[in-house]
Amino acid sequence: MNACVLAGGVGRRLGAGMKATLLFADGLRLIDIVVARLKESNCFNRILIVSDGSVVASNTVSVSDDEELKGTGALGGLLSGLAHSDAEWNFVCACDMPFIKPQLIKFLKEKIEDEYDAIVPRWNGYIEPLCAFYNKRVLRMRKHLIKDKELSLISLIHKIRTFFVEEEMLRNVDEELLSFFNINTEQDIETARRLWPERGAPLVGL
Repeated sequence: MNACVLAGGVGRRLGAGMKATLLFADGLRLIDIVVARLKESNCFNRILIVSDGSVVASNTVSVSDDEELKGTGALGGLLSGLAHSDAEWNFVCACDMPFIKPQLIKFLKEKIEDEYDAIVPRWNGYIEPLCAFYNKRVLRMRKHLIKDKELSLISLIHKIRTFFVEEEMLRNVDEELLSFFNINTEQDIETARRLWPERGAPLVGL
């Protein structure tokens, strides 16, 4: 089982590459913190960083977005990660989630069954496609999605066999659901840094 961290493309407000390499706290970049959390879970043989090649992290494998998928956003990153992975099941997350909990990752992993193509959290009406497990079978949808220009992760999730992990279950392992806090604005950065001393540290997966 592998993990894929999406760290490429252009964000709506802060570019993903910029976010990944942002010095966030304790002299660490966001990408370093996310990778450390993934390692803490002890779930993965390999961690792949999917970007334009400009983002690297220690003890990970860097892979580039496939040329055909340039400009397709997070969907392209997900498909590129799955294509480069040698594992059947892969955890896919964004590079800007400093509070992602190893316990949540393990909990989602426990929900994996072969009858599903994806294991996706859902809370308060929101779907979290970038904190989820995907089977490589999802790659069968690639040509169809590109041809029909259906480039939304939400659209993909509704076309495949998805098991939704609901809020009540999620709060059993992450009461505040801080795992889903991601950084899109300068204000988000300030909020995350304020929360970090109590909610983030320490890191043991470095």
